[in-house]
Amino acid sequence: MLKRFLPHLCVCLAAACSDDSSPLAPLQDFTYAMATPACGPADGPMVLIYLATSAFESQPVAPFIQVHIPKSFDDVDAGAVFPVSESFSDANAWFRGSGVERTANGGEVGVTSKSTMVLSGYIDLRFPDGYRLRGSFIASWVPRQMLCG
Repeated sequence: MLKRFLPHLCVCLAAACSDDSSPLAPLQDFTYAMATPACGPADGPMVLIYLATSAFESQPVAPFIQVHIPKSFDDVDAGAVFPVSESFSDANAWFRGSGVERTANGGEVGVTSKSTMVLSGYIDLRFPDGYRLRGSFIASWVPRQMLCG
């Protein structure tokens, strides 16, 4: 199974790796996106964003990117930029493939627009092995009741 997804992972990551500072194009291989409320590691509110290669309803199947923004949806505004690190006080991001998981250790997540139904933005993720994944997304906002804290 890993052999089947490893070439796809390499192509996805290589295509998205760039030092270009121009506006970010949409993520080509991760065209399905959803944002929803969740509870963070300290049981505080956070926004969970899934970026996936295939359609899904609640949890995508690999390969996908998972991003956590440590704020409630109400506290996330257009223009906000969140640094990505391995600290729980910052945004966190992971790439998950079949048998492969990479944790981003740098970069940022930006929000370009927000409505009651859509959260748009970009990711610029750096991984310890030198990979960089950059691109924009438009995620459907899926509200749900969360009791954090």
